[in-house]
Amino acid sequence: MRFSDLFKLGKVKRKANYIVSMTSYHKRFNIVHKTIESIFAQKAYHNFEFHLYLSQIDINLYKGNILKELELYTQKGLQVFIDDTKQNLKSFKKYFYALKNNPNKTIITIDDDVF
Repeated sequence: MRFSDLFKLGKVKRKANYIVSMTSYHKRFNIVHKTIESIFAQKAYHNFEFHLYLSQIDINLYKGNILKELELYTQKGLQVFIDDTKQNLKSFKKYFYALKNNPNKTIITIDDDVF
């Protein structure tokens, strides 16, 4: 995807009945944008919230500034949540916090595995 195409990405809702939820960790922060872009590039109806759950532990281990790198996507509706507890739930974050904070919404989980 070209940089100019990023501005053509769709937007998602801030409040919806569906949540697309994902997590990532410091070793994948450099490629997580590929998964995020693929969700925003969908031609499907964008009537969902898009949540990204990160651990403060992973943010501290990353050599870049992941929050700064995600700014374009947060402007398009991505909501970033940071788990600042000492217990890193790893891949379970993507549904644990989504279900805990939104028990009446449908949660759709996605992964950032890129091969």
